[in-house]
This record gives sequence, C-alpha cells and structure tokens, in this order.
Amino acid sequence: MLTRDNPMTVKTKLVVGFSVLGAVVLVLAGLLTWALRASVDNRKTLMEAHGSLEHALELDGYISGQVGAAHALATGASDREDYDRSREGVEACFVEWIGPGEGEGTGKSAGQLTEVLDIRRSYEDMDGRLNGAVSLAREGRLEEAMMTFDGILAGSYKKQFVPRIRALIDRERLDVASSEAATNRAGGAARVLGWLAVALGVLVAVTVPVVLTREVFGSLDRLKRGMQSMSSGDYGSPIEVGKRDEFGELAGQFNRMSEDAGRLLVSEKEAAAARAEVEAAERHAEELRDLIDIAAHELRHPATMFMSYSEILLERGGDLDDEVVRDALETIKNASVRLTHIVTELLDTSRMERAIEIRPRDSDPRSLIETAVRELETGGVKANVNVDVRATSRYVSLDPERVCKVLVILMENAVEYSPEGSEVDVCYERLAGEALFHVSDRGPGIPEEDRERVFDRFYQVGDVIHHSLPGIGLGLFIAKEIITAHGGWTRVGPREGGGSTFTFAVPVPR
Repeated sequence: MLTRDNPMTVKTKLVVGFSVLGAVVLVLAGLLTWALRASVDNRKTLMEAHGSLEHALELDGYISGQVGAAHALATGASDREDYDRSREGVEACFVEWIGPGEGEGTGKSAGQLTEVLDIRRSYEDMDGRLNGAVSLAREGRLEEAMMTFDGILAGSYKKQFVPRIRALIDRERLDVASSEAATNRAGGAARVLGWLAVALGVLVAVTVPVVLTREVFGSLDRLKRGMQSMSSGDYGSPIEVGKRDEFGELAGQFNRMSEDAGRLLVSEKEAAAARAEVEAAERHAEELRDLIDIAAHELRHPATMFMSYSEILLERGGDLDDEVVRDALETIKNASVRLTHIVTELLDTSRMERAIEIRPRDSDPRSLIETAVRELETGGVKANVNVDVRATSRYVSLDPERVCKVLVILMENAVEYSPEGSEVDVCYERLAGEALFHVSDRGPGIPEEDRERVFDRFYQVGDVIHHSLPGIGLGLFIAKEIITAHGGWTRVGPREGGGSTFTFAVPVPR
C-alpha cells in the first residue's frame, strides 16, 4: 500500500509509465496491422478484377480479329497470316486466363470459371467451322467459303458467342466497380483507424512523458542546476531535496558532497596560490641569478680594461710614446663600446617587460639593410655583407628603427660565430603576404634540439651563450620580442653548405 510514509519509488514510476506506453503501442500496432492487411487484400481483389476485365476485352478483340480475318480470306482480300495470328492470340488469352486445361484457373470463382469454359467451348465450335471456311477459300471455292462464313456470322458468332462475351465483360466491369468501392471503403477505414491510432499514440506519448517529467525529470533538473552551480564554483547553494525517493536521497548526498568539495576547493586554491607565488619567486630569483652571473662576467672585462689602461696612463703617461698612448685609448674606447652595449641590452630588456611601442611607416628594405650594415661597422664590427633584395615592391610598412636593430643583432651574431673574413648573406623577399628577412652565416650551425629555444632569454647552447657581441645573452631575445610586437615570427634553420640562417617575417597588408 502506497502511503505518505511509503512513497512510490522512481523505479516503480518508470515501470508503470513505460508499461502503459508499451501496451498502447501494442494495441496501436494491432489496429494498424489489421487495417493495412484489409487494405492490401482489397487492393489484391481489385487488381484481379481489373485483370479479368482486361482478359475479357482482349479475348473479345482477338476473336473479332479472327472473324474479320476469316471474312477477308473468304473474299480473297487477304492471306492466312492475320487469321493465324488472331487464333494464336485467342488461345494464349484463354491459357493465361483459365490455365492450359479446364479447372486450372487462377483464383476465379466456380461460376466465373464455368462461364469462361462455356465461352471457350462455343469458341472451339465456331473456330472449327471458321477453319472449314478458310480451307474452302484457300482451295479457290470463294463462293462456298463466303456462304459458310455468313452462316457462322449469323449463327454461332452473333447469336451464341457475342452475347456471352458481352455478358461476361459487363459482369467483370461490375466486379471492378464493386472491388473499387470495397477498396475505397477499406482505405477510408484504414485512414480513420490510422488517424485514430496516431491521435491516441500522440496523446499517450505526450501524457506519459509529461507525468514522468513532473515526477522524475523535475528532480533531475534540480540536480542538473546544482551540478552547474558547482561547476561554476558555487558550492554554497544546496539542492532542494523534494520527495523522499531515490532522487531525494541523491540530492541530500549531493548537498553533502558539495559542502565537502567547497571546503576542499578553498584549501586547494590557497595551496595553489601559495605554490604559484613560490614558483614565480623561484623563477624571478633564477633569472636574477642568471642576470647577475652573466652581467658580472661580461662587465668584468671592460672594467678590467678601464682600470689597467687608466693606471698605465696615470703612472707612466709622460714616459710613453704617442703610439702606445693611442693603443691604450683605443682599448679604453672598445671597452666603453662593450659597456654601452651591455647597458643598452639591459635597458631594452626592461622596456620589453613593459611593452614595445611600434611606429610603422613605409620603409625601403634595401636602405634598411644598408643602414644596419653601417651601424654594425660604426660599432667596431667589420663584416663582409652580401645584400640580396628579391622583392619587386619597393616599400614595406614597419618600424625602421626597431627592425634595423634586429638586423644589427642578427648580423653581429653571424659575424661572431663565423670564421674571420667569411661572408654574411642578408636577403629580403616578399612571400604570401609577409616581408621575409634572412641572415645567413658560415659558422658551425645550431643543433636541431636547440633551435626552438635559441631565442629564449639567457639560453645557452652547450657552453656558448648565443647573444649579440658584445652583450649578456639578450640580443636574440630582444630581436624576437621586436618582431613579435610587429605581429611576425622568428626562426632559425641550417644553411646549405654549413652554418645557420636566421629568418624573421613581418606581415604585409594586402
């Protein structure tokens, strides 16, 4: 007994609901099967009636043709070919209609079969007499043949055969009309039953899900909303328990799980935030250690040069000849240039951390490359640079000062890692909406496993720090950041014949 303290379970509701739905489906299937079977049977009867009518009309036509051909032979107006063709058609029609022997019909009633057999016997008698008239005509006895034919026409054909075949045709037409009426009635009944079945099916199919939705899926919807709240991070909105069934128990368990998950999430967030802070601090500390180590290493050399040659000039300046003084001053100058490069890289990196402001304008790539070569030589780097500009378009929109700096960095790198006096190739081309710059050296090349990370800050390939000379390992990093700010990309690959090719691309508006 179902009471307030013993509610119907969800399983029972589903079983009852789907049992009702299944029973209705079975009833509807039975009704539709009966209606369809009745309609098929009536259509079969109608097709048989149409077939009988067509056979009767075809038989009448063949016999009329045979009589006409016999008349033409009796008058000498035709040969026997038409006559024989008509006789063969009559025989084929009888065989198709009632079978090759008496009583071997194709589903006809006893009355219909008897009537057709009577017509066949009348035809056989008339056919024998027509054959006699045809034989007389072939012997040239046309007058006798005509007299025999007139007797057949007035007797057997018009008084016996024609009335019987006409009566048969009329009855077959009545059978067709009756079958059509029965088929229409059966079709109408089938349609009515079909619509009733559809209406009843729709009613049940709508009613059962509505009841199940109210009783079952309402609880599922509450659970779904609770899960969505949990997935969005809201663990403080409990689900309404509702009825005391399986879903009510599940909702209570879900609420307890949500509370536990909320407490756990708070702990995990606090731990994750602490881990992120520690990792960030470790990364910054590592970068700072790298910066201090490399800066100390790079700054030691120019500082030593300053101190050593300054002491020489101060202590022995008056005793030195002009050539020695000039060499000392040249060394101090080179150390100053190196120190300037180091400071410049540090300042540029600091700016990269904030943001790079790009000021594009139309620039001539060849002029840009030549300017970079001059800056390279002004900085004391002697380079044998081959320039190859392949693009037909003269100008490209970019920040010339920034891109010139990238070219200087890449050419310095190429000179540093190439044999002394070797050539550096700089090529420009336009391809697929991009302006491409290639800088190739003839150095030892870069291993494939290091090519993806060679543009990272302070990244080392073996024991060699890849950076512009002089510097502290930031040159390629700065170059990559400048090109990225243009919306472009940087890449390094092997050069044919040995060495490396650094490529960067800047998008070109179409």
